[in-house]
Amino acid sequence: MTWFKSSSSSLKTYFIRSQLILSFIILFTCIISFTAVASYTFKRYSESNVSIISASLAEQLQAPVVFDDKVSTAQIIDEYIDQYPIQRIEVISPNKDMIYEITKPSEINDSKLLDHIHDFLISENLGLVEIKHNAQVIAYVKVTISLRPLTNFINLLLMVFMACILIAFVIILISSRINYLRINHALKLLAETTDLISDQRAFHLRVPKGKVSEFNKVSQRFNELLDEIQKWDHQLQVENTTLEHQALHDSLTHLPNRAFFYQKLDQLYQQEDIRKKSALLFIDNNEFKQINDQYGHQAGDYVLQEMARRLKYSLRDDDFVARIGGDEFAVILTNIEHSSQAIVVVQNLIQTTDHPIKFSDEVVIHYSFSIGIALSKHIDNPSELVHLADQAMYQAKDSLTHWAIIEHKPEAIEAHNE
Repeated sequence: MTWFKSSSSSLKTYFIRSQLILSFIILFTCIISFTAVASYTFKRYSESNVSIISASLAEQLQAPVVFDDKVSTAQIIDEYIDQYPIQRIEVISPNKDMIYEITKPSEINDSKLLDHIHDFLISENLGLVEIKHNAQVIAYVKVTISLRPLTNFINLLLMVFMACILIAFVIILISSRINYLRINHALKLLAETTDLISDQRAFHLRVPKGKVSEFNKVSQRFNELLDEIQKWDHQLQVENTTLEHQALHDSLTHLPNRAFFYQKLDQLYQQEDIRKKSALLFIDNNEFKQINDQYGHQAGDYVLQEMARRLKYSLRDDDFVARIGGDEFAVILTNIEHSSQAIVVVQNLIQTTDHPIKFSDEVVIHYSFSIGIALSKHIDNPSELVHLADQAMYQAKDSLTHWAIIEHKPEAIEAHNE
């Protein structure tokens, strides 16, 4: 993994490096190609030009050579060497003796490389022309073309190419920068969206379209994957909500169950100001066993369902009612400043038993329940509060009263039958 990180490079570095390599390849290719074309063109031009110059010079030198007029020979040769791009002119006798020779100082090759280029481009006998008189060869003239025009042209060509490559390189850098920014923007959007989804589980987010079509295809596939993930996540949330509801609610009455009740009670004791203004009710159906024995378990279940419904709709919005087992229910009352407020709620609940439950056309069931009340203001822990509410409920049941209340101490139980 460490080797991978050390050998990797950024997208920006990759762009610059690739464009530099491409620029040098183009420069090298152009220089080689145009140098070859220039050399070939110079060779063809030289062959044609030297042949014409040699023939013309041989004609001009015929008379001076016949009369051995060295002054005229030198004058004619000087005119030619000054007028044309010639490096050297030689006049040679038939016996290979040098009659006259002149070399232009400014055209002398100062490099062996140029000599090799000259030998490669120009054939040895190019520019060698016979001087004839009366159909007899009286001398030879040898014209050696200069490479100075070729070297000047190549130098100028190189300068022009360097300038063009420099301009092209600047354009490539700007283009690479623009392309890099576009690609980097697309990657940044993808990375930011991925980070948000990973950190916040924001599966509703989508990668927006950019200016690079290839990345748009990637974004489209990524968004399609997000669609599937969002569907799975929604389905999972629904299933989790359902499972959580099933785990915390009674399947018969759909009220919160015993576990949910104790969870709510623990939360109550974590908020001191709310706990001091709360009360706990324990409710037990007095005739449930007889109902089951007389009318059957279906009737008993129906009584519990109706009892749960009546309790729920007779309580205030902030109160919490749960079925904690069998025919027992528990209610957590909030915003109870005095015991009289809890008693008012209890009396309202007891009134729900005034109307019997109609199980069927033939079966009408009368029922009642006992309520134990415990105020949490002076109770230090939830277990003790539950114990006191349960104790008060059994006190009410044993004394055949509707409700009993514990305000301060376990022995201070007041039973009522209203």
